[in-house]
Amino acid sequence: MFYKGANMRPEISIVVPVYKVEEFVKDSICSILNQSFTDFEIICINDGSPDNSLSILEQLAKEDNRIKIISQENQGVSAARNVALDVVSGEYVAFLDPDDIMHPQFLEIMLSEMKANDADVICCGYDKISEHDKVVNPPIYSNIEAKRFENHLLSFALRKKPRPNNSLWNKMYKLSVIKSIRFEKDIKVAEDMLFILRTLINATRVFYIKTPLIYYRIRENSITHFKLTEAYVDSHVLAAKIGLQLITSDVVSDEVRKKLAIFFQKMIFKACVTLPHQKLDANEKILYWDKYQKVLL
Repeated sequence: MFYKGANMRPEISIVVPVYKVEEFVKDSICSILNQSFTDFEIICINDGSPDNSLSILEQLAKEDNRIKIISQENQGVSAARNVALDVVSGEYVAFLDPDDIMHPQFLEIMLSEMKANDADVICCGYDKISEHDKVVNPPIYSNIEAKRFENHLLSFALRKKPRPNNSLWNKMYKLSVIKSIRFEKDIKVAEDMLFILRTLINATRVFYIKTPLIYYRIRENSITHFKLTEAYVDSHVLAAKIGLQLITSDVVSDEVRKKLAIFFQKMIFKACVTLPHQKLDANEKILYWDKYQKVLL
């Protein structure tokens, strides 16, 4: 299918980083192509994927000119998303991981509520699916109404539902709110959370919809099955330090600052003490303690 010419600005840009997802990426991209709202572009960043992911994207792009492919050497998901953010042209932006699925009304409902409420960011619910699940006959929704967070930063800090969570993919953003924000390329964990925190600091009006409009795939090789390394701990420590710096912003209230300071301090303690205690043998624990004890002082 062919839509607007390349020189015409779509209303929504969807960013999809792609790396080693040949089993899932077609279903993921097709869930966007099959949206009830059609005025969008899909910016796929092939992050040096060594499998057939790029070939799958290229075949889909031949059939639909809303798909734009940018290839680069492997630099990680944050660098891939940053490249996409440099070229997005829609007034609104959404992110989708290349193994997740959009409900066919995601764009329609999210955009409608963004406009109706003059929202800077809107969040929706999501359902979890297993690695090999297919989404069949999703429900058709009507009379969806978004609600505003009275204090979206406090809701984020309190970590209680409903709240803006750390995930990118269950949200839609005004480009004007995130156009100056980029992902941290030097960390491998919590980069999404830092992006969301920066966004919420920039935002004025943040809304949420309880209705699940994203299907989040749980994969066996996910981060929960990781091997603890110094690089992993270092990323947590750096992410926490960046977060502590972000909350010094004048926009952040004292209450929110205190809550998030505790959250980031716990993050450092978990990375430096709890995880090594759970995952390492006695000799390794001593090595980690020798390196990271100064971080806790």
